[in-house]
Amino acid sequence: MLKNILLSTAFAAAALPALAADLPSRTTAPAPYVPPVPIFTWTGFYIGLNAGYNWGNNDLTLYSNPIYAGYFPSGIKSDSDGFTGGIQAGYNWQMNQFVVGVEADWVWLDSGKTSSGTIAYPSGYPGAGVGGASVTSTGKIGSDWLATLRGRIGYAIDRWMIYGTGGLA
Repeated sequence: MLKNILLSTAFAAAALPALAADLPSRTTAPAPYVPPVPIFTWTGFYIGLNAGYNWGNNDLTLYSNPIYAGYFPSGIKSDSDGFTGGIQAGYNWQMNQFVVGVEADWVWLDSGKTSSGTIAYPSGYPGAGVGGASVTSTGKIGSDWLATLRGRIGYAIDRWMIYGTGGLA
């Protein structure tokens, strides 16, 4: 009986290579290797330019004492519209889904406009004389530039980030 088991095992072992040779052959080429898409990260340095236009209205009250209301105008009004342009740069660090960063920018503003207003003193006003007098005042209202330095903390969802920022201006 042991002889029959050994003889059966020998035949089975001899038949296995023959079965392996009869496997079907491949008729198409294997698919080319495509490396996995890299995971998006917010980590790194960035620099950029910005441009735009600003609108502004400035009201300057020269004198608001009701005793002299008839002698002074209500104020000088000026529109400070103009082009803006600047540069910003920063760095972000991403740790899992959380992002922290720092950013600075400088922006030139073409919003400073020169305006003038005239104050009329009628005759009878103290020091105005018999014919009255007037004084014209000229001034610049607006800003020439602004700069900021701020920190950022956020939560990244692939190429989207929800964040809060705060700092100095």
